[in-house]
Amino acid sequence: MINESLQVISMVLCLVGLLQVLVGPKKAKEPVRFYFGFFSISFFCSLFMLLGLILEAQEGALVHEVLRLVTLLEFLSVYTMTYIVCRRFFRRAEPSGDNKEIKFLSLGLKALFALQAVVLVLSYFTGFGFYIDSANMYHRGEGFWLILLMWGIEFLMGLYVLIRYSSSFSFIGRISLWTFAASMVVVFVLQISVSGIFFITILTSVFALLLYIITVSNSTELYYQKEREIDKLKVDIMLSQIQPHFLFNSLTVIKYFCRRDPVMAEKAVVDFSTYLRGNMDSLNTNVPVRFTKELEHTKAYLSIEKLRFDDALQIVYDIQTTRFDLPALTLQPIVENAVRHGIRETEDGRGTVTIATRELDDSFEVTVTDDGCGFDPESGQGDKPHIGIENVRYRLKNISGGTLSIRSEIGCGTVATISIPKGE
Repeated sequence: MINESLQVISMVLCLVGLLQVLVGPKKAKEPVRFYFGFFSISFFCSLFMLLGLILEAQEGALVHEVLRLVTLLEFLSVYTMTYIVCRRFFRRAEPSGDNKEIKFLSLGLKALFALQAVVLVLSYFTGFGFYIDSANMYHRGEGFWLILLMWGIEFLMGLYVLIRYSSSFSFIGRISLWTFAASMVVVFVLQISVSGIFFITILTSVFALLLYIITVSNSTELYYQKEREIDKLKVDIMLSQIQPHFLFNSLTVIKYFCRRDPVMAEKAVVDFSTYLRGNMDSLNTNVPVRFTKELEHTKAYLSIEKLRFDDALQIVYDIQTTRFDLPALTLQPIVENAVRHGIRETEDGRGTVTIATRELDDSFEVTVTDDGCGFDPESGQGDKPHIGIENVRYRLKNISGGTLSIRSEIGCGTVATISIPKGE
């Protein structure tokens, strides 16, 4: 009755955990997936143990065979829980999966888990690791030590990673994983020392439920903190693109043409509103936009600059393809950089900006070329680097998997190249 009660309580705790996972926050995806899998497997492990306890009191050949199968599934569930816990250690230690040692240990973990499954299945037929006697009583077989040895090696591998890569975990992560590891040791010692009482499922369920509440709440807070940082970055990007001097200059141009040429003043107002709308729209999107839309935004900016500088600023378009997407506010800041820091800083303030696109085998390229003053790449772009350029690099990498490269030579000009991989 004690064992049956423990398994029922464990099943209830697992269902509570699953309910928390299903209705709780989904922002922290990695721990949510882990705990959903762990609670599910733990539930079935308790269910198999409960069935085994019930079947032990029954008689008959069919009951005997079902009990053997239930015992096999019970073992497989227990060792699957150990496997996914160790896998979590590995993934938290090296999220990118590039560490060779972690790759080797992961391969070894998979091999041990597969070997355990083979030994358990063989035991079902041969009684090597465990067997059920004619009275439907469970017994450990001669090879039970091998099953325990493999379990111990798996756990030691997880413990090694936890110690070796402790600095890779957050403070909450270290606390939760160390607690989980300690709980597994306690469970193992109790299960070996106290015969006849099945502690494993009830204790692991309790620890898992407590750690889920701690881990997911912390991960969710980190997620929202990152979201706040992204929102701040969006605002910074927009503000970096709407420089006060450009606002003042644009309004001055509009005022001038209102008196001299109302038609041109109307065009300037339309271009200025298109430019502002493009900047505002960028705050509401984290996905790439069509190149044609970004080009329209850039042309609105250049149109206003042309009204200011007239023939001193020449614009050349060599658009061979528009069949691709890129992050909003990607092209315009590069063109603005070419005008402000390239053309306008030459001795006579004159020059040409060329915008070109082309399609390659594996990517699309956008090139912005100016014949302005240029700069020394090793010393940076002047005394006041344009923050928009770094924002462009960030957005290209994180939204489209793209890159921005800049080549420049003093007195000759600058070439900025955006590369967008196909399929991104």
